[in-house]
Amino acid sequence: MSFDNQYIMSVISLVIAAVLGGIIGFERAGKNHDAGLRTHILVCLGSATVMVLGRYIMNDYDIDIARLGAQVISGIGFLGVGCIIVTGDRVKGLTTAAGLWATACLGLVIGMGYYLVAITVVALMLLAVLGLRPIAMKFQEKAYDMTISVTMSSRGAIADLFSCLSGLGIETASVRINQVPDDDTIRVIAESYSKKAVAKSDLIALISAVEGVKTVVFL
Repeated sequence: MSFDNQYIMSVISLVIAAVLGGIIGFERAGKNHDAGLRTHILVCLGSATVMVLGRYIMNDYDIDIARLGAQVISGIGFLGVGCIIVTGDRVKGLTTAAGLWATACLGLVIGMGYYLVAITVVALMLLAVLGLRPIAMKFQEKAYDMTISVTMSSRGAIADLFSCLSGLGIETASVRINQVPDDDTIRVIAESYSKKAVAKSDLIALISAVEGVKTVVFL
C-alpha cells in the first residue's frame, strides 16, 4: 500500500479515535469503573477502523458501507451488558454502558473523517457526564450499600430483624436464608442500602438487640 492521501487520512482518523476515545475513558477510569481508559480507546479505535476499511472498500469496489457501521452499533451491546450490574431493584453501570455505545458511534464518525463533529460529540459527552453530575446528585440521594450476615435461633425472628432494619431506614434489595449445617440456627444474608450513613458499630448493636439474633457480620 502506498502512502497516498487516503492512507494518511486513515492514519489521522485512527490517531484521533484513540485520543478522543481515551479522553472519554480517562473520566471513567478516574471513577474506578471496569470499562476505563483502555476499553474506551479500543472501542473507539475499533469502530473507526471499521469505517476506514469501509472507505477503502467503497473506493475499490463501489459497495455500500452502511452495513458495516450498523453492525458496530448493534454489536457493541455485548460490552455494555457486561458493565451493567443488577442487585435486587438497583441497577449500576448504565452510564458506563451508554458511554461505550456512544464511544463506538464516535469512532464511526471519526472513521468517516468528520473530525469537527467528533470533537463536538466528545465535548457534549463530557458535559453530560461531568458537567451535569452535580445537578443529578442534587436530585438523587446517595445510597450506602451494605451486605449483612445474621445468624438467628429460629425463622420466627426474621420478621423482627427486617422490622428493625426498616425502622432504621434501611431498605433490603435481596435476601438469602440458609439453614446452618449441623446446627439449628438460620443464617440470613441481606443485601441492603440506606439513604443516610449508618455507623456499623451502632447497627450491629441494634440488630444484636433483636430477640433471637446470635451474630451479626458485615460482608
